[in-house]
Amino acid sequence: MDKHIPVTLTCTKCGTKLQWPDDAWDSTEVKCQKCGTHFGTYRDLRSAALDALMPRLTKQKRSKTVKVVSTGTIDHSRPIAAAIGRPAEPRPVDYVVVPGSQGLRRDFRISVGLREGWDTEGRVFDVSEAVRTARAWMKRRVEAGRPALSGMFTRAEVTYAWPRDDGTVGSDREPVALFTGEAVHAYLGHLPDATIEQMLNELATELGVALGQERIYLAFADRTWILDAGARRKELSTRSHARARAAAR
Repeated sequence: MDKHIPVTLTCTKCGTKLQWPDDAWDSTEVKCQKCGTHFGTYRDLRSAALDALMPRLTKQKRSKTVKVVSTGTIDHSRPIAAAIGRPAEPRPVDYVVVPGSQGLRRDFRISVGLREGWDTEGRVFDVSEAVRTARAWMKRRVEAGRPALSGMFTRAEVTYAWPRDDGTVGSDREPVALFTGEAVHAYLGHLPDATIEQMLNELATELGVALGQERIYLAFADRTWILDAGARRKELSTRSHARARAAAR
């Protein structure tokens, strides 16, 4: 079966056959090489040709693919549906600043370990567990009509060193999940810093519980802080022991 359908595309001003590169993109501008008349983009011409040929194309299998080429034919190399329905690639002049999107930059970061507990042999979670926990947190907030943070998770390794009591120096490395992003002004610009920090603490707490971490490191804008569950647990343990001793007397 012939895979080409003859098409004639000529300049409406001087009658010259229009031509363009064989590897033209949808955004490639097309004009008459003789008189210079502009005819829009390659996608515009392809769409016009497809509209004119639609009665003939509908008689063929819709699984066929089409592409207008400079030889004046339609070549079966691109889906009809995509050629007709897909929007054209954006051009540089199409980009504009979204109204209300400009504002102060408010970046944030949550660093949470992936190795459970302090034991070097502890279970190491995959970063997907952190992703799952964060998505569940976001979904619950949005379902409740509350704002939520969005960002990116990456896996990294933190390296560190410390002085030992015997005068030597120890060093180690641990896998961590980094959740980074920014409070996009267009969506969260109306929220004060305190609300963003509250959401960060809330998410960090859920990540710590899911990954078995006592200490979580956070940063927001020009501030950093640490959440630590170990101190609270020790305090509760001390109080419990004190009550037990008092009850035994």
